[in-house]
Amino acid sequence: MKARSAAFKACCLPALALRTAIDKWNLGSRADIARRWAIEGEGIAYKSWLDVSADVTAGRLVVLMENHPGEGLPLSLVCPHRKQVSPAVSRLHASS
Repeated sequence: MKARSAAFKACCLPALALRTAIDKWNLGSRADIARRWAIEGEGIAYKSWLDVSADVTAGRLVVLMENHPGEGLPLSLVCPHRKQVSPAVSRLHASS
């Protein structure tokens, strides 16, 4: 892992360097930036499994602290009118 982390970049560098860190946020969503910085070895990301499962499976990221799975968060399912719901979405809704 490189010496600097995303948190360090965002919080602890002098003003000029902080400007560089903030400019990186313009490259995508904040969630995507944290994930990409972790993939690039810039630090550790605390992300939902939905966000990183493909990266872990592909070997781009590794799970740290496997005994501490993180907090559970609710997942909202927003669907169009029930007549337009596919069988796959119906199964997903039934499993929640």
